[in-house]
Amino acid sequence: MHARKFRIICNGRFRGFIFISDYNGNYSCKIGTIAPFVLEVDEEGESEIRGLEHITDIYLPEIQDEYIKNDLISRITFDNCSNMEIIAVE
Repeated sequence: MHARKFRIICNGRFRGFIFISDYNGNYSCKIGTIAPFVLEVDEEGESEIRGLEHITDIYLPEIQDEYIKNDLISRITFDNCSNMEIIAVE
């Protein structure tokens, strides 16, 4: 099954991915997943990207990708995010 992939960019920094599947005829649905990440810095100043808990949901086939992206984004809290971009990955 093919899926479209989108990068979540918050204030110019990568914050995760959104995946939206094509229509699945076997189950009459589309599947959307958001996989958020957070940048953590320890006491020594070392930084690490850590994955947070992802969310997956099913949607009716006629639901547009834009709605799915907005629905998934609304379920995640990104601290200090004043400028969010969702960019398609080819």
